[in-house]
Amino acid sequence: MFIVSNLLFLMIITIILLFYSYVVGYPFARKVNKYGSFELSFPLGIAILGVTALWINNLFNIGTFQAAIIFLFPLVLTFWINKPSIECYKKGFSDKPIIILPLILSFIAVSGVFIKINGSDVGISTPLFDHIKIALVNSIVRDGFPIINPFCIDPSAGELFHYYYLFYLLSANIVVFFHCSGLNADIILAFISAFISIFTCFYLLSELFSKSINKKKGQYLFCFFLFSGSIVPFVDLLTGYELFKILSNVHPLESWIVQAAWVPQHLLAASCSILALFLIGARNLNNKIILFSIIILVGAGFSFSVWVGGLTFAVTSLMIFVEQIVGKKNKKNVLI
Repeated sequence: MFIVSNLLFLMIITIILLFYSYVVGYPFARKVNKYGSFELSFPLGIAILGVTALWINNLFNIGTFQAAIIFLFPLVLTFWINKPSIECYKKGFSDKPIIILPLILSFIAVSGVFIKINGSDVGISTPLFDHIKIALVNSIVRDGFPIINPFCIDPSAGELFHYYYLFYLLSANIVVFFHCSGLNADIILAFISAFISIFTCFYLLSELFSKSINKKKGQYLFCFFLFSGSIVPFVDLLTGYELFKILSNVHPLESWIVQAAWVPQHLLAASCSILALFLIGARNLNNKIILFSIIILVGAGFSFSVWVGGLTFAVTSLMIFVEQIVGKKNKKNVLI
């Protein structure tokens, strides 16, 4: 009975946060692009929330009042800048993509993080080991800033935590605001990260297909491919089993479903970075809302994961920089 009620509690908070990200992100997404604005609203809304949390918590530490401000400020910002109406939000849902499949897929991916109880036995799945950083979430809630490393051998040493921490900071604010456990907050944000990664690709598909029927077919096909694995073993077979040795020397290549369960912080950073790169390359940067969206996405991506939103983004954005110079684009765009 406890497990069922806890699952219901998690579902309610997750739906509230997804709806929140839509309310915050959709008015901005509409001004970025009229096509695919519904899809773009979710990642943009979470990015705005994340950057707000980073700013407020670093300035004013952790607490119930700070958490309330963090959730309130993006709402005030979107209504102040965009002045959306109820009709505006209804219009967003009128051309909504398939939303049930991403919800199901996200639940399947995150089910790997749940602790399984069977009578007196307790079982955990392999992806949970990276979520042991739930200790960091609890450390932030308990001790605030500066963040104390919960994994140091001597707790009295007060060693500071040197790691990208926005994912865990958002989880900590969810704990404070909704009065749930660190594990529950981690599961909620992992679910949202998986969902947003799908909607990032849905947005790109909306750019690819002008007709709604083709876009919907593309979305169904994309969801099907998420269950697939890496193509590397097939290519490896044709190359005499040498390719996989090279590619898996440092780290194996996992599918989306494994990454979504194991490292949601990287997945969320990748979503923000991909969208930022796309908007830099495909949109008019003289538009202040587009420029604001890019800055927010870059900031959130970097803070969620320095590896993905920092190093990988730097290398990829350099390629776009070269393309813009070769293409003789607007000098201001090249500079940005």
